[in-house]
Amino acid sequence: MSKVLVAQYHSEIRSLMVLLLRGQGYDVEVARDLAELRQQALQYEPALLVLDVVFPGIDPDNPVELLRSGDMGPSLAETPILLTDVDGVLENNRAAETAGANAVFSPRTGRSKTYLAEVHQLLPPPISPETYVYAWRLDKRELPAFLFACFLFELNGILTLRDKRVNKSLHFVDGWIRSASSSVESDWFGKILLAHNLVTEQALNEVERALQTSKRPIGQEFIARGYLDGGKLQEALYEQYTSIVMSIFEWEQAEITFTDGHPNPEPHLRKHPFRLILDGLEFGFSAMEISKLLPPPLHYLAPTVGTAFRLSDVQLTPEEAKVLQAINGRRRIDAVVSSSPWPEPATRRFLLALLLTRAVVATDQPEEQPVRFSRDFESGAKVLIENSYLEEEQPRGDEAGDEEEKPATDSTPLALEVKARMDARRDTPLFRILAVVLLALLAAIVIFGAYFMCGTHSAPANHSSVTPGQWKVVWAGIASTVVLSLPVTRTRGTRRLDQPSA
Repeated sequence: MSKVLVAQYHSEIRSLMVLLLRGQGYDVEVARDLAELRQQALQYEPALLVLDVVFPGIDPDNPVELLRSGDMGPSLAETPILLTDVDGVLENNRAAETAGANAVFSPRTGRSKTYLAEVHQLLPPPISPETYVYAWRLDKRELPAFLFACFLFELNGILTLRDKRVNKSLHFVDGWIRSASSSVESDWFGKILLAHNLVTEQALNEVERALQTSKRPIGQEFIARGYLDGGKLQEALYEQYTSIVMSIFEWEQAEITFTDGHPNPEPHLRKHPFRLILDGLEFGFSAMEISKLLPPPLHYLAPTVGTAFRLSDVQLTPEEAKVLQAINGRRRIDAVVSSSPWPEPATRRFLLALLLTRAVVATDQPEEQPVRFSRDFESGAKVLIENSYLEEEQPRGDEAGDEEEKPATDSTPLALEVKARMDARRDTPLFRILAVVLLALLAAIVIFGAYFMCGTHSAPANHSSVTPGQWKVVWAGIASTVVLSLPVTRTRGTRRLDQPSA
């Protein structure tokens, strides 16, 4: 029996998991919520359950307990469970929190081969898996997130999308789309060259006749006959592959299949998936469609912690960096849009790309800011999504001897701000020196001004003694200077926020 039940919260991840499993010959059903999971388990009696750790109704701290209790049906009490983690929830969990699961798979650290290997270990595949499996019709709204899921799983192979009689194939290498092919004549390489005036129609006809005997790739035939050079060939292939990928974003639905294979003829397209999604949204989605996909404008945006998608190798523009800096968990979508340097449609498109790739999340309540984007921009680093608890981790390798051990601190924003100001005061003696000098000058002015103003009569020329009233003013000025300088000069007696009180 090779029946697998996939209980996955994220639709694009679920679709890809089902596609990969059916490509291996498994009989697969899906569950989208707890009620559907129970119904499928009772009717279907799966031999393996693939369970999302954040599946609705499941406790992330003990995701297997409900299923092993028998409340969801007797079959799940003994069914092997592959626990999957898309959001990085399990990365900081202890082993006790995943007890009861037979295996754990995280697309953040393991890819499609790892996923299938885990499944094979718990449930051997059928002897003769099918080569082509028509899995489902992918909705246009799911396509951008689905392509991100392929990147997340580091997919290797050929993904074919069919709409009526037209089919277009995307060739993946480790999750990157490296080339593409199409059944539409206008997408063929020779037609692309002709459309961009890179070759003449006479040259194209000559090359097509020669291909019948030379058996060389068409691009190499153009080079051999002197119609193209290597640079023009690369440029034309890049244009062809990009055009095919972008055109898929216009399809309302597509039938999906996946097979093993390699880029054809050679991989010439290496465009970051975030850029592909952003360009696809601009090419194939209207402003109204993007608005429908975005959360309500009064929702708050916050950068994600430990997200699977990192912008480490995306060359951000200054405008993109500014928009990212505005996302801090306490600003609504409409506020981010209004402060953007772009027009509203472009900003909404960029925000949707961030949401689809889970670089940010939307919530109906303000969230604490988990990532300080400004720190990365000021240091010139490219990584914008990082773990907010990096300060608590021990340095690794050679870095261990370069950093001092840091005491645990209160992580609330107010406490951090106050602590930073106190540390700055302690660490800048020049500030204290200047403050003392200014106070001393001020006190001297007050003392001498009072000295000459408080005398009731001028002293005789041969009498140099000071009146009692003037002495009182002098001593009062000296005492005031000492008292005013104490808060500035004292550092030893100031208790740090990260130290216990006496």
